[in-house]
Amino acid sequence: MRNIELSEIKVMEKQAQEQEGVISLAQGYPDFPTPWTIIEFVKAHLTEPQWQHYTLSSGSMKLREMISMSLAKDNAYYDPHSEIIVTAGANAGLMATLLAGFQPGESIATFTPTYASYFKQFQLAGVNPIYIPLKEKGWSIDLDLFSDRIRSHKPKAILLCNPNNPTGTLLSKEELIEIGHIAMKNGLFIICDEVYSFLLYDNKEYFSLSQIPMFKDIFVKIQSFSKKYAMTGWRVGYICGPEKIISQILSVHDLMVNCAPSFSQLAAIAALQLGEKFVPQFVSEFAERREYVHEWLHTMDKYLIAEKPKGTYFYFIKLLHPEMRFAYELLEKAKVSVVPGSAFGPFYNDYFRISFAKDIDILHEALLRITNYLIPHYTNQIMPSTSMSMVSNA
Repeated sequence: MRNIELSEIKVMEKQAQEQEGVISLAQGYPDFPTPWTIIEFVKAHLTEPQWQHYTLSSGSMKLREMISMSLAKDNAYYDPHSEIIVTAGANAGLMATLLAGFQPGESIATFTPTYASYFKQFQLAGVNPIYIPLKEKGWSIDLDLFSDRIRSHKPKAILLCNPNNPTGTLLSKEELIEIGHIAMKNGLFIICDEVYSFLLYDNKEYFSLSQIPMFKDIFVKIQSFSKKYAMTGWRVGYICGPEKIISQILSVHDLMVNCAPSFSQLAAIAALQLGEKFVPQFVSEFAERREYVHEWLHTMDKYLIAEKPKGTYFYFIKLLHPEMRFAYELLEKAKVSVVPGSAFGPFYNDYFRISFAKDIDILHEALLRITNYLIPHYTNQIMPSTSMSMVSNA
């Protein structure tokens, strides 16, 4: 049997749940309930026979049509009959894409740091990752390095996570178009995880290569209802791409799960019809929490540093006094669970990721615990209460 372990995100979350009194900032998911309008819609329609049986493997035709219309509002055009698959969440969509698109031993390029689960999925699919480190200052792409790695390693595809998990940075339109041209020149296709595309701050707007027709034949979009509509437990997402690729993915997806759960597809229909009005409220709350963490980091600048995220609900934080087992020591001694930076690529042992998708009161307590662990640990003295007025008066 293959020796494939859980990602460190899931390991830290599991350990957190097994210990009493731990606050988890490890696994990232909205703490909001699924909007009541979605739940009531499902209740009202769940007795209808079609939602108690399999849908087509590609998903409910009604849902695919609604996804197609939703994407068209952003100038991304996909045929609901042949270019969209409803999946059991984004992870299942990516796994089906890797199994369909690669032979064991072929390579895929990815920028790091990036989402921890990708590495386990590469391993399961027998795909060799080619790591392309982002520039540490600002987490921007080194296009020269990207071009060199593509020419020298000849991968079959490039996997993007945009906005980036864990850094929260956002690829610009110019960067994406340049990536698209390099991919076309070298015969690559592009897989883009756009799960957090809705969650942007400071009036940023999301751009996708799916909006440019010339890239459509090499571009696979992976999306999810989980984060945008607070539906993580419903397990429903979708993949869009050219028919020649989607038809191959569909065969694998059928073997993996047959179809996404029918009642979850019903909830996704409700989300597209009734859930959009809740999204600005979610984003506003996440923005407030981002500012809270930003102010806390300012008080901790002798110990920690981080780029302010442009999207997502993560901070990727650098330890200015690094230690290899920081995340595990923090869990044991301060009862706060975070994810070690090593989960996101081979170059990030000095980092850890926190999710700020938590109520402010919970964040307050978690950050206070981190503070009261870090400061005596490095200075042998407890921080005076006045030096963290931002947190203690929250």
